[in-house]
Amino acid sequence: MSTELSFNVEGMHCASCAQKIENRLKTIPGVQSATVNLATRRAAVLGSVSTHQVFRAVEELGYHPSFTDRSDIESKTLWRRFWVALGFTTPVFILSMSMNNSWWIEWLQLFLTLPVLWAGRDFYATAHRLARHLSANMDTLVALGTSAAFAFSVYSLITGLHQLYFEGAAVIITLILLGRCLEDRAKGRAAAAIKSLLSLAPARSTILKDGQEIEIAASAISSGDTVVIRPGEAIPVDGVITSGRSSVNESMLTGESLPVTKVPGDSVWAATLNVDGRLAMRAEKVGADTVLQKIIRLVESAQSSKAPIQRLADSVSRRFVPAVLVVSFATLALWVSGGQGWEKAILSAVAVLVIACPCALGLATPTAILVGTGRAAELGIVIRNAESLELAQKIDVLVFDKTGTLTQGTAEITDAWVKEGAEESLSFALTLESASEHPLARAIKQYCRAHDAHEMILSDFQVTPGLGVQGTISGQMVRMGNESFTEVSNLEPELKDRVNRYRAQGKTVVFLAVSGRLTALFGIADTIRPKAWVALNHIRRLGIHTVMASGDHRITAIDVAQELGIDEVIAPCLPSEKADLIKKLQVSGKIIGMVGDGINDAPALAQADVSFALGSGTDVALETASIALLKGDIARVGLAIELSDRTVGIIRQNLFWAFLYNVVAIPVAALGLLNPMVAAGAMALSSISVVANSLRLRKFSG
Repeated sequence: MSTELSFNVEGMHCASCAQKIENRLKTIPGVQSATVNLATRRAAVLGSVSTHQVFRAVEELGYHPSFTDRSDIESKTLWRRFWVALGFTTPVFILSMSMNNSWWIEWLQLFLTLPVLWAGRDFYATAHRLARHLSANMDTLVALGTSAAFAFSVYSLITGLHQLYFEGAAVIITLILLGRCLEDRAKGRAAAAIKSLLSLAPARSTILKDGQEIEIAASAISSGDTVVIRPGEAIPVDGVITSGRSSVNESMLTGESLPVTKVPGDSVWAATLNVDGRLAMRAEKVGADTVLQKIIRLVESAQSSKAPIQRLADSVSRRFVPAVLVVSFATLALWVSGGQGWEKAILSAVAVLVIACPCALGLATPTAILVGTGRAAELGIVIRNAESLELAQKIDVLVFDKTGTLTQGTAEITDAWVKEGAEESLSFALTLESASEHPLARAIKQYCRAHDAHEMILSDFQVTPGLGVQGTISGQMVRMGNESFTEVSNLEPELKDRVNRYRAQGKTVVFLAVSGRLTALFGIADTIRPKAWVALNHIRRLGIHTVMASGDHRITAIDVAQELGIDEVIAPCLPSEKADLIKKLQVSGKIIGMVGDGINDAPALAQADVSFALGSGTDVALETASIALLKGDIARVGLAIELSDRTVGIIRQNLFWAFLYNVVAIPVAALGLLNPMVAAGAMALSSISVVANSLRLRKFSG
């Protein structure tokens, strides 16, 4: 049985680190897939493998796997070491600039440099562990560069050459530590979306037990408990209001800024805020089952996944460190053989080692994905994986379901005809639809009950998706659905005119046939979602061709499509035919998106390259689609596509500058035109700039 194991990895500092761990994990027998994300410092492994095997493989490479998030502790340790390094580097630098060659000044520089090397000891420890496995990463480059500068300085001190570069080794370590501190802070800001989601749920809450209010830890609430929420308190779990009336701010979950009025019978979700009234609710979903926790898991999964565009960076990073080592040693050899002396040769080789930066390449994609998916969650858009985020901006054709997607899905009967002498038809209709879960069933049941219909005994009930329902009532075969399903033909002219009139008004026509004879007609209207116009206008501005695929009669579908300005209509179209339609569109080589309600559109959503499910944070919406739009807000479709475009643009910028930096910087260093201290500062700045560029996505609002 395959299981997914997700854990933190301490000690990763560059793309080659992540790539090395990922490649090692994939070699473990039983592992189906493995991904390691540098930006989140997390790894995910899928397969039939034990935790012990996975952790041992990571530890063998010199890294530290853990289920505990120690990022805050690591960050504090990193900053502490930087301040130690800075405190000792400053006097070393000042003494080196004094041009005083007194023996005690030179020896003092040596002793002041030692604490700086201690502050950067992780570089050397990691490089040593990797060397034992014939491997290398960014730490290897730093360790070799600073060791070469320090060793040459010690040699010069002992032999009296007076060519000391203690300040070079010290400044390099200090600048790289500073770069990692700033990079760590920036990555922390990038991951702020998940942390803010986690902080929304209250730590403690009040339950009603034996008539008494008792305060307990929110994690101790059980399904079925009655929870009391006072004004200003956050709701701790998912459930249903049992008493009270209040406005609830759901913006932290759905992105909707206006509070929603809640009364008994309404659903509420964990982490939303009770604004002004006292509420009592019945807990239904607690702990990991709440919508908030599911969203967090999906966002974490997306942030840990890899976009296809990252493959290029991974491929380069895997070969980068060995290539830099070769260039560095070649630089050393060429300068020495050219008669320039060991001083110039070592400085140039060290500059090559220090300036090389696989960090920027490794951070280019995952930080943008991290920030993009986090910002999407804040806007009520839950993106399942990085591939969907990247692919959404390439959509050529967007296929929309009608009922429940472009329309409210809460229809009502506006017109009805019942054959004279067949008044029991309403009871037949009520009986059939009481067993149905179709969106139109509720409207039919409400109408029938309002006209004093009653339920009867039903047998042999069957549902034909997209067509209708049938069953046996009082010994008669009763069918209810569209015209072809009920097998009604040769309608009288008056009934034909009635049917055509209903359809011309954009209404769905439902036929009721008893033993093959038409006994009732219903005209059902489903109003268009208020934000559907906004969504379609936005999508048209993006240049995407729109298609509506509906199970309704073609005339009804065309009426809705024309009102919304949809380019193409396919109707009638069954759920299975929608999936075939998408396959047909994909054959042309186009990227196809599908927007549905996440229930009867599941086959089409699964077939589409990118799928959007509308829902009120329901299980179906979250589990079915590539991208879930909370609160059923169809206007967020265009927003998600635009965010995808912006994120991919940021990734391309990051990769371009990261590649350009290395292509230009390494040859300049090899030619001896770059001081190692300047190289260290530039290397740190390159990584910080990539993360800072990604952080611009936090301001995205469409």
